[in-house]
Amino acid sequence: MYVELLQQTDFKYRIDVQPQGEIAADALTQAMRSILFGLNRKYLGVRKFGHFPPERKFWAACVKEGDNLSKGVHYHLLLHCPVERIDWINDILLPWTKLRLRKDANARPYPTWVQTKGWGHVPCDELDNVPLLRVERCQNVEASVRYNLKDWSARNSDAFIIGLNET
Repeated sequence: MYVELLQQTDFKYRIDVQPQGEIAADALTQAMRSILFGLNRKYLGVRKFGHFPPERKFWAACVKEGDNLSKGVHYHLLLHCPVERIDWINDILLPWTKLRLRKDANARPYPTWVQTKGWGHVPCDELDNVPLLRVERCQNVEASVRYNLKDWSARNSDAFIIGLNET
């Protein structure tokens, strides 16, 4: 039922959070709330948008994947946009780097760039530097929703919505 409901939603962007960052769910939620607030303020042109219906404001569906045994814990987000295109570098990646999120007060901030094995990596190659958030435009919403919710069940709540009930 949830999959069919989300497949009808017009998600425009997909955001993947790399597992090398080891980001906690509450830190990701706080960061995305701040980024979504900036998106709503910039593209909707108003300061108070809490009374808008969900189809008229920015929000994200987030799903946690991985268990730190077989796969590292990482997140998939589907971003709902009421506008056709956004400047995702200036609106998502740069605000993420400015937030400097931490696990606690004494910890180092989460990285902005992580090292990973690139496509066709051989052991003698160096690791590639990639941004912690990978943002790309959704080509097929139905396939993206199905992929993001493949391991989700209603009993364990590893999926949550960011940006609808906070405003």
